[in-house]
Amino acid sequence: MKFVFFTKTPWAEPPRLRHQVARLLAAHGHDVLFFQKPTLRGGGIEHPEPHIETRTLRYLLHWQLRANRVMSRANALVEKREIVRAVPPELGLPIVNFNFDYEFLRELYPTHPIVTIINDDFVTSARPWARRESLRTLGATASSSDANFVVSYPLRDQLLPFTDKVELFFPWARVPYRRPSANGARRDLLYWGYINDRADAELVVGLLDAGRRVHFVGPVADSPRVRTMSEHRNAVMHGPAAITAIADVLAQCCASIAPYDVSYRYVAAATVSNRTFDLLAAGLPMIFSDLPALLEAPRGVLYRCRNVAEFVAAADEAELTFHDVQPVIENFLAAHTPELRYRQLMRHFEGVV
Repeated sequence: MKFVFFTKTPWAEPPRLRHQVARLLAAHGHDVLFFQKPTLRGGGIEHPEPHIETRTLRYLLHWQLRANRVMSRANALVEKREIVRAVPPELGLPIVNFNFDYEFLRELYPTHPIVTIINDDFVTSARPWARRESLRTLGATASSSDANFVVSYPLRDQLLPFTDKVELFFPWARVPYRRPSANGARRDLLYWGYINDRADAELVVGLLDAGRRVHFVGPVADSPRVRTMSEHRNAVMHGPAAITAIADVLAQCCASIAPYDVSYRYVAAATVSNRTFDLLAAGLPMIFSDLPALLEAPRGVLYRCRNVAEFVAAADEAELTFHDVQPVIENFLAAHTPELRYRQLMRHFEGVV
């Protein structure tokens, strides 16, 4: 069976949840037609991976420019025409929609099962003139979907006024858990991901000043804030790399840090990142900034820290308890497997697939 994915993401972008779900379905033998981020000109067909086909639609107005319903309808006229040409309704294909503003999907496909997945806070990140219309289209899209999956507690609360068909749907570890070797000392910390101004430089520099060596693995933005971290004597810069390619770094670390700057509104609304489960699968506890909606987990799996002193204390505890906490991490990950996520998704396509 072929699934249709509607997204605003280029396939070549570093993996996000939409890539993860597409690859999950492909791993189970399904074909996926993955509509990438629309452009003014559209685009052709590509086959980047087995079972994955990508296409690019045209659009009229970027969602940040749509200040009212008239502008949304004008854009919808263009996108609907493009979509129906590519996916005729008579094909009866199941739909996984990642676009918060596709309220017109039910009009195009009145009998098709539609699961909408919201993994970004589009309303908060909208420009002031587009915020009200973004909330309206989000609500209309959610209420017309058969099910809505969200990746955070705040996003769940955002949708509940419009529909009760809302489920939490977190990412999962893309590699199986492997218990780390007991050989060698582990005192370092890992920062794996985008190294940019979303990080709280004060927290990171506090850890570095406390004598903790931090390995930075990921793309590095050029800003004064980032340079205060990357140029520190205890910072080790590695550049972008997959977690499977940094075994030597992992073997030196007792935890991974997620030092988000919670003054950003869209950061404060986060519950967990895609990378969290991969890092836990490598045996690394996660030390987070004090996100109000942080994923619930046993202490030793996730640490919630409000300041430098608490980050330092969490690193000390993670070093001391690293091997003792491994069974707890393994048990926690048992509730976040790809098979469980696949079954959760497929429940809404019974009778079609």
